[in-house]
Amino acid sequence: MTDGKKEVHQRVAKISDLFSTADLYDCILMIIGAIGSIVTGACLPCFCILFGKIIDTLNVDNSSENKLENVIDLVNLLFLIIIFGDIL
Repeated sequence: MTDGKKEVHQRVAKISDLFSTADLYDCILMIIGAIGSIVTGACLPCFCILFGKIIDTLNVDNSSENKLENVIDLVNLLFLIIIFGDIL
């Protein structure tokens, strides 16, 4: 006996079925999303490398204060470039 409920048969969709209805605009958005996720994923290793450079710069006995400022300014500029790349 049924309580008045109908049985619903769900069909499992394949990946090719999902993308078969995508038009050019959808493909462009998927490509932009993939590029954005790659850039965002690459930012954390870049931050780690730059942070290591800052620590190495501060750890070395630098007799020239001007050289230390130049290296830290360069690393700060690279941090800003990575942040803006991640935001965009």
